[in-house]
This record gives sequence, structure tokens and C-alpha cells, in this order.
Amino acid sequence: MIVAVVTFSGGEEIGIYASIFAVNSGLAEIITIVSVSMALTAFWCWTAHYLVNRSFLADRFRHIGERVLPFVLIAIGLYILAEAFLIA
Repeated sequence: MIVAVVTFSGGEEIGIYASIFAVNSGLAEIITIVSVSMALTAFWCWTAHYLVNRSFLADRFRHIGERVLPFVLIAIGLYILAEAFLIA
């Protein structure tokens, strides 16, 4: 349930999903889209869980993540703002 809440948490997701479901209105298309989305979400969650908990890289991921993640998120935010022409 938490993954579903995270997946459908933002306004941009609502805009994307609303337009996808408006264009693809057939029952088979909707079932396919929902199934693929759920399968890919499950795959990425499993992959992240595996890499963090059972991998020989787990300690390195945790160590690097604590130091690098804030800067990565700031860089992504600045990139999004620059692409939207909100900053020069």
C-alpha cells in the first residue's frame, strides 16, 4: 500500500495517468497499463531492496547515499527549474 501511495502522490502523476486513461479507454488497454505499472514498480522495489540488503555494495550505497543524495536532489530540482525556464 505504501508503494501505491508513493506512486500516485504527486499532481504530475495524476496529469499523466488521467491523459493515458483518457486516450486508452478499452478494458484490455487499461488492464495492460495497470499490470505493467504494477509489475515495474514491484521489480524496482525488489531490485532496490536486494541491492541495499544483500549486496556486497550495500555498505557503500548507504555511505555514499547519506552524503551524495541531498546534492543529487538539489541538482535534479535545479535542472527541472532550468528546463521550465524559471531560472537562468
